[in-house]
Amino acid sequence: PEERSAAQLQGAMAFEGDPLDVSRSVNFVSCHDGFTLEDLVSYSNKRNLENGEDNRDGSDANYSFNWGIDGPTEEASVGQARASAKRAMMGALLMAPGIPMIGGGDELGRTQNGNNNAYCQDKREYCLPFDDFDKAFLDYVVSLVALRKRYLTGCRYVGVPERFSQGGDQEKDSAYHQLSQLAAWSYRCETTSKSLLVVANLASEPLFLDLRSEFAIFEARLVLDSAKSKVALGEGEEVSVNGYEVAQFSLAVFRVEQARDLSAMV
Repeated sequence: PEERSAAQLQGAMAFEGDPLDVSRSVNFVSCHDGFTLEDLVSYSNKRNLENGEDNRDGSDANYSFNWGIDGPTEEASVGQARASAKRAMMGALLMAPGIPMIGGGDELGRTQNGNNNAYCQDKREYCLPFDDFDKAFLDYVVSLVALRKRYLTGCRYVGVPERFSQGGDQEKDSAYHQLSQLAAWSYRCETTSKSLLVVANLASEPLFLDLRSEFAIFEARLVLDSAKSKVALGEGEEVSVNGYEVAQFSLAVFRVEQARDLSAMV
């Protein structure tokens, strides 16, 4: 019994088996500790002074970016960049294999004004903003949840396509740098002949993705483009397999038909 308990605590028993079976993992972007999703794209540093500890409390490692202006702003370009980044992160969370955990209120655009350790605050401004929330983002998140239910139910995660997992020869492959700025993973739908390809552009500039040459895809339908806040719950929009522009810091999801199974490329 003691050996069994120790093994369970270490996780060996719980996670042994198919390495592609990631249904037991939990993914999240933000939680009760640290920045909310809204603050993650609005503040470069924590603002914890009103907690009474001279800003010493709370983590300094927030991995955040304010897009040029710290805190609230009426600058349209900054607001658009922040909204796009939020859509990309929430899209990646809900289209990733495993169980998504959404920080309470992130779907509403909740902010703590840069406070990443607000456990001691009992103010209305730190509560869920039911009377003043980001309706456009909430609608987007609701659509993402519906998209996940529609397309990931009955689909099997098949991993990262070989071209992306192995990378290229930096000296010989002219596309190496571009591909190094992309992340991709795929699912095989058991009930249909189609697969689902998820592509994230991690670069600060748009990237042109050739679906035919990189993935042997001969038919593709776009079901999500986070940069355009576009979510298709139907068949999706048919796009050219010879090239699709994935905007900077964005996520695109395609339903695809290909010459060979994406799982064979893992």
